[in-house]
Formats: sequence, structure tokens, C-alpha cells
Amino acid sequence: AGEEFVESMEHAEAMDIIASMLHVDPKRRPSCKRSPEECMAAVLAHPFFLSATKKLDRVDLLHEIRPQQWKMLSCSSFRSQKCWHKPLAKLVSLMDGSYGRDSLQELVRLLRNVRAHWFEKFAEDATGVQAVFGRELPGTAKGRDELLVEYVGQRLPGIFLDLLQNTEDWRL
Repeated sequence: AGEEFVESMEHAEAMDIIASMLHVDPKRRPSCKRSPEECMAAVLAHPFFLSATKKLDRVDLLHEIRPQQWKMLSCSSFRSQKCWHKPLAKLVSLMDGSYGRDSLQELVRLLRNVRAHWFEKFAEDATGVQAVFGRELPGTAKGRDELLVEYVGQRLPGIFLDLLQNTEDWRL
């Protein structure tokens, strides 16, 4: 399972950061308005360099977006892969399946709910956890965050990367 993650999520992140740093249009490269240190900070804020916990913290920020801002959220991968529900069907089912199929807002809600309710939801259903994730639930928050990012990253690398990048634009 780990090898697939490297080839999907980390590959998408690596290709994205390289493409942004080498973009022909300098205005589309990471911003360096004041100093080289600021430029390096902009590069290091890219999801490629973030831990699983920091990535999920960014997704949590999206939960605070006002409804009218969701319409302006730009997720190019979401437009090309409208339904995130099918690749995450086992997880949605384990979480009682009450999530809208074609809404980024619902995907964010699912990820927040999984993260917030790991123990109460999954402690009762070890077989379900094994069926969804292919292994037992880790005992630490860091391990659970890594498992969730790996799971979603394998199935929706482009959409997940787009969500992570959009949090930079919508900081409250």
C-alpha cells in the first residue's frame, strides 16, 4: 500500500511544486516579494513538505469557509473527477454514508468527521477498519493522520492536493 501512495500523492505533490517553481510566467511561481527567506517559506508551505497532521489541519480550515466562498474554490482536479464518493465508498459506508456525492464541502466534512471520531466510530468495528484501511487503526493521533492522508491520497491525489493548496487562499 505504501508504494502506491508514493506513486500517487507524493508524485502529484512533487510534480506540482516543480512545475510551479519552473513556470514560464514568473507571476505564477512561488512569491518572493521581500526576501529569499520569504521565497523559501512560500516553497516550504507547499503540501509536499507538510506532515500528514499539517495537511489535515489545512483541510480543517476549509470547514470554516462561508457558503458563497465554496463556489469560488478552484479545484481543477475536482472538475475533471466530479464524484469523489466512489473511490472513498468503503470509508463513507463505515461513517454511515450520509455525505453528498458531488460536493467538495461534503468531502471536507467527511475527512473532518473521520479525524474527529476515529476512536468512538472505529473502536467498535475493528473488522470494518481492517476492510477499509487494510490494517489496524494506529494508536497515536499522528499515526491515524498518516493513515487517513495515505488512504485519501491513494484514491484522490489530485483532488486532495487541490484542497490542500486552496487552504492557502482562504485563511481566515
